Amino acid sequence: MSRATMIVLLTVGVFGQLFTLWLRQAVYQLTAAQRSALWTTKLTLVSALLAGGISLLTKRFQPYLDLILVASMVISAVFNFWLRRVHVATPYKPNFQSTWSPFQSAELREICTHLNQTEQARLVQNARERGRLIGQWFAVPVAMIGVLLFLSWRLGLSLLALFTVYFMLWLLPRFRAMRRRSIELLCETEWARGQNYTPSQVRIMTFPWSK
Repeated sequence: MSRATMIVLLTVGVFGQLFTLWLRQAVYQLTAAQRSALWTTKLTLVSALLAGGISLLTKRFQPYLDLILVASMVISAVFNFWLRRVHVATPYKPNFQSTWSPFQSAELREICTHLNQTEQARLVQNARERGRLIGQWFAVPVAMIGVLLFLSWRLGLSLLALFTVYFMLWLLPRFRAMRRRSIELLCETEWARGQNYTPSQVRIMTFPWSK
């Protein structure tokens, strides 16, 4: 198997795990403990895929890669065993109407808790459209450049330089505009208006280490 083929398969495997992670938490109403277990399961599988793929590409750091691979598989198996009945234990949420996302800010969580059906449908539709555009504008070009870097590093680096210019001048402003539009939609909801939320007050994401 060629190096390029392994890179493509590894990329597909990693993105496949991330997609199923998003899909499962979107379809089912999971508790905080179930979400944590689901994230642990999928991210350890991604870690195992990366360790296995890197070990096939190079023999450097082989003992460390073997340790990561074994530990990731064991942790994933333990949490997956616990999660195997999630689809029975938790209600199904039709039409992918979940508004949960990782690192969701406190104010966004409060707004989403008080959405009516019309507002929720509008926000979910906006998120779908935003995800589709990000995939077309960002994910597909990055995947192509990643493959080309291993097929021809000169061509890959040239395209990477062009992509950097494209990202800074064209893509980044559109990402910012999409983010502003999402915040405006949140502030237009009935509950957010009642709380006098403005776009400058609403954060979409926070991280565990942020204050």
